[in-house]
Amino acid sequence: MSTASQLPIPVVSAIRKELARMKLVNKQQGFMLSQRGALYVEHELGWVNIDVTYYQQLEKDGPAQSELVEEMTNQLSEIISDRPHVNLKLDQAFCTIDTAIKRALLLLKERQLIGKNILFLGDDDLISLTTAILLEHLKKDKHEGYKTQLTVYEYDSALIEFIEKQAEIYQLQVRVVKHDLTKGHLELFQPEFDVVMTDPPYTISGLKLFLSRALAALKTQEQTIYLSFGEKSPTTDLLIQQLFYQQQLVVKTILREFNLYNGASVLGNKSNLYILQRTRASKPLIKSQQDFHDPLYTRAVKANSNLNQTSTTYVGVGRQLKQLQNS
Repeated sequence: MSTASQLPIPVVSAIRKELARMKLVNKQQGFMLSQRGALYVEHELGWVNIDVTYYQQLEKDGPAQSELVEEMTNQLSEIISDRPHVNLKLDQAFCTIDTAIKRALLLLKERQLIGKNILFLGDDDLISLTTAILLEHLKKDKHEGYKTQLTVYEYDSALIEFIEKQAEIYQLQVRVVKHDLTKGHLELFQPEFDVVMTDPPYTISGLKLFLSRALAALKTQEQTIYLSFGEKSPTTDLLIQQLFYQQQLVVKTILREFNLYNGASVLGNKSNLYILQRTRASKPLIKSQQDFHDPLYTRAVKANSNLNQTSTTYVGVGRQLKQLQNS
């Protein structure tokens, strides 16, 4: 137990004594849950309608997982056939169905799925729907719900309409909120979420904004951000690491080329997935109520960069003319 939880043995022993005092475990049976403990796990932690045996099978690569992936692929293929076209102005690039399923399964394998309050910051990849479909497969009683909450903050009206329509057709528990993340909002960015998953615009300014919003929305404990972001030049990678450091985020894992895309040529049609952990010292660079005015998307960032280069050129030419006049 100490190894699995990465806690010192004395701490584990103290926790066990406290759980025993609360009558959640039986002393004579090691860490076996008591009836009261089992009820707590089921109802308070959200496992009451989850097929635990099937869940455990899906944690490992094997026949159960392969069969599920095949079934979910068929379901998602039907769903995405009507998805709106990519909006290049918003740096949209759809990940493959296989990648969408891998992201949802990653939440399962990392024990960040059941009973959690999960936020998707932008969702053109439809990970919210994919995760909801996975949860449907895990249910013991298909007519009952589950405690996990899936929320999407999205700006694209066509995409919002599509997600809501599919959630209604397939009876999936997904809540969608329309919001422009460049606009501050105290109510939306309160520390209430356990997990944030995001695939921001392919710019440093976009990463800065989305990480700030993610941090503002996460609970103050050591919660997790699943960030998909393309690997670029060493200079850009350094800026990425600086953003992590400035916001006091710990990089737990980098899954190289985890994500594959259709039509994201600027990224080579692939990106890494960073598993980031919030610390007690973590603070967003952009506060909840603060608006963000920097260029956000690739086209705007490039246009701004070209403008700055042109301005610098004009200034340089002006200085040269002045020097000639004075000579």
